[in-house]
Amino acid sequence: MELIHKLVDCEVKKLNDLTYEFVASTEDIDRDGEVIEVAGWDLKNFKKNPVITFAHDYRSLPIGKSPKVWVSDGKLRNHVEFPAEGVYPFADTVRRLVEGGFLRTESVGFKPAPDSVVEEDGDGVKTPRRRYTKQELLEIAIVPVPSNPNALIEAKTKGIITEDELKELITKPEETENFIRIPVPKEEGKHEGHRIRTIDIDREKGIKALYCGQDKVIITYLFVKEGQRWTMELAQAWVREHGKMLETTSIKTVSQSEIADELDYLSGLISAAGLSEETLEKAQVLIKSIGGDSKAMDMAQMKRMHDMMADCAENANKAKDMVQSVMDDMKSGRSPGNDIPVEDKAKVTPEQAAEISVVEIGAVVAKELAVLMGKIS
Repeated sequence: MELIHKLVDCEVKKLNDLTYEFVASTEDIDRDGEVIEVAGWDLKNFKKNPVITFAHDYRSLPIGKSPKVWVSDGKLRNHVEFPAEGVYPFADTVRRLVEGGFLRTESVGFKPAPDSVVEEDGDGVKTPRRRYTKQELLEIAIVPVPSNPNALIEAKTKGIITEDELKELITKPEETENFIRIPVPKEEGKHEGHRIRTIDIDREKGIKALYCGQDKVIITYLFVKEGQRWTMELAQAWVREHGKMLETTSIKTVSQSEIADELDYLSGLISAAGLSEETLEKAQVLIKSIGGDSKAMDMAQMKRMHDMMADCAENANKAKDMVQSVMDDMKSGRSPGNDIPVEDKAKVTPEQAAEISVVEIGAVVAKELAVLMGKIS
């Protein structure tokens, strides 16, 4: 069977300056609604080469080793021993983050034994929908905390790591419960404040990407784990094979929902900032490219449309104030308008005002709105 990864977010126990104890797996129902039976762990092959990686990144050196891995109290436990200070600076960075509580999650990679996967009828919350009864441990990695994506930023703010160390960390591949995230190293940190959107690279295979529309480049690849069988190794192999071509080619396939999102965004910008003469000319070119000359507005029409948009908010507020005024008049006993028959000799009580028909109030509102609409028609 294929390699499976599972995450465990846990408390970490410091044993000495370089060694920490983690819980790698439990028999709790996990985020996938599955249970791994602790008694079924086969640790033999892992113990032959007990390296610890960061986020299952096998292109980089291991950040430590696991001199002890065992099962006790219904949990798979392991020690992580980091190299001595100064031997491998990146491992020093990870160790400081572990000690500070900013990294406290391990991910185990395993292969279920044949005929060891039991399908159950559980709901995946109170009872499992799948159970692994025997599995071989192949790898353990320390990964960023899934529940706290800002943990590394916080660590940098508190002086646990430097700006350069933060940049090195965020360019590392990362695995969470939902995605495998592989950044494009040369693009990390270069698009702050830019408009970023998620695009589909291959919807059937569950491959997405974070795309900077301003610079027209892919920043990060996202491999969806739900319904797929992506592993860190397979995702990295895919990026090595296809990434270079995609990163040097303009993204031309955009969904209609993405176009609608961009139009909504532009509409908000226009409402907030308006349009200059130069920008109106560019909008005119865009409209011509979409609908042809016969459907394009002339500059006067474009200007008029812009002015109408700018007036919309003000007119809506006027209408709201007018309706409130009518209601206030009703409650105070004053005539709300000539079109509503109210006896001249007696004031309308609040109780009577509450019974005045909506049609009567609507007559006044309609009349006033007609005047407002006439001003922008």
